[in-house]
Amino acid sequence: MKTWHNIHRIVTTLFIVLLWFCLNSRLDWDKDTRKALVKMMGFTAEGDDLPSVTSSTNDTFPLDLVQECEWQVEKFTSLPKPVQRYFHRAFLFTGEKEEFWEECIKIVQSLTCYEEGEVLTNGIWLPFEATRYFSAIPPHAGFVWDAKIKYPTAFELPYDIPYYVRETYANGGYDRTIKIFGALPIFHNANKTHDEEEQAGFRWLAFSPIFPTSLLPRETLGVSWLEKQLHHQHQQQKKQFIVPWPFEKKSESTSTVLAEYVNPQGVCSKAEVHFDRHGLIDIISAVGGGGDGWQFHLNDYKNVGYGMLVPTNIQSGRQEHGHFVSHMNIRIQDVKYTYL
Repeated sequence: MKTWHNIHRIVTTLFIVLLWFCLNSRLDWDKDTRKALVKMMGFTAEGDDLPSVTSSTNDTFPLDLVQECEWQVEKFTSLPKPVQRYFHRAFLFTGEKEEFWEECIKIVQSLTCYEEGEVLTNGIWLPFEATRYFSAIPPHAGFVWDAKIKYPTAFELPYDIPYYVRETYANGGYDRTIKIFGALPIFHNANKTHDEEEQAGFRWLAFSPIFPTSLLPRETLGVSWLEKQLHHQHQQQKKQFIVPWPFEKKSESTSTVLAEYVNPQGVCSKAEVHFDRHGLIDIISAVGGGGDGWQFHLNDYKNVGYGMLVPTNIQSGRQEHGHFVSHMNIRIQDVKYTYL
């Protein structure tokens, strides 16, 4: 009896130590995620008074940057026609003049997406829950993906092993960390490459239809659009701006435009943006660099407020042997926006 009592005490002590370790590790993980958010938003402060990415205030960015982010309606007519049409559709306008948009459009500063889905890992579809944060305005364009992936155990135990994954794209730099239980590190890309930063910039572009005001035309910062023929890029006139929303009667035809974003470090991410017959973006494909072959398919557009029509179902994958093969299915459960 005494032996069993001692075993029980040892097991209880080990359980308490393990529980404390996991809780403390999760707190450290959340703290590191918060630091990543601060880096993404361009802050240098540290401590408990750090601003939230979903703050309701308008002072998250310095005033000079806010003024620099103001979009220019006069540049709207210079956008490729499919892009103009997309903005009229994405913002649910029914013919209002663009000159009046400044009075009713709320510019997205940052947002938080709550996701669930599945990711293909070593031939197995694994469920995940994640929170994805975005900074929607260059040069602080970026994202932080904080995910918990449930990995089954080898011995079919009644619980899964949680893998915590954090990807950060901030100030043009990319970082990825994976830890078991949020404590035991199994991967960290300390040696970041040009291709990884290019791919991260492409992913920011691929998710931008969730915050389409980031694509409005501006004086300096933003996304460049080429009215393509992709095979004749050298003959095209490059236009610098960020995308807004266009309006036109529904067309039976589809179209494709080339978009590119250059981060503060000069790394250029290019994407081929395909518009469906309704004028909405349905496919975004990486062009060149390490991301060549990757695609994002966007579906289930819904009105999320302020007249914005955004996708809530996203698949990412690659073109393999002429067919799209999904590697991740993302279902957006909720989105919270912060506006300038």
